[in-house]
Amino acid sequence: MVSIVLALIAPAVYALSMIHGVSKPARMTRFIVWLAATISFVSLWAEGSQGAVWIAGVFAVRNAFLFIMSFRYGIGGWTSVDKACLLLAIIGLVGWQIFGDPLIALIFAIFADFVGFIPAFIKTYKLPKSEGPWFYYIETVAVILNIIFIGAWSVDLLFPGYILLSNIVLLGLIYKIHQTVFTKIHT
Repeated sequence: MVSIVLALIAPAVYALSMIHGVSKPARMTRFIVWLAATISFVSLWAEGSQGAVWIAGVFAVRNAFLFIMSFRYGIGGWTSVDKACLLLAIIGLVGWQIFGDPLIALIFAIFADFVGFIPAFIKTYKLPKSEGPWFYYIETVAVILNIIFIGAWSVDLLFPGYILLSNIVLLGLIYKIHQTVFTKIHT
């Protein structure tokens, strides 16, 4: 329950960050992430998941909210990278329909979600100050708690594990960790 509460608090923090001009989400990312989270929720529900289904459902609802907010506060949305990512995400979602297997659908949904994050990764790499970190901190804690709740290795770990990795990458980009690493390598 704590992970679900945190996953509900995180978008409120992100929304406030948008309203205050700190976070400027990549619109295409917000759209694709909402779509992929919705597919992940449906897939986990169909598979009878007892753990990850709830966090995936929360992610679907909150990503709908963040996508709607991105119309006013976001940036981008129709560049060639955005279009390519949307096309790849749609291929992932079509894969879900073709195979019909909940596990394969989940894998395709994670693929679509990852592709959806590419515009955000690029934007945050170029403009690290266009994202506030608190959303990703809170979401990371929520996902870690969800992983602890799930416990043993199972398919339920795929979605939260992927979200954890995405958050870590975005936090690294926000803080430009890549520059620190490259500077140390080249000196």
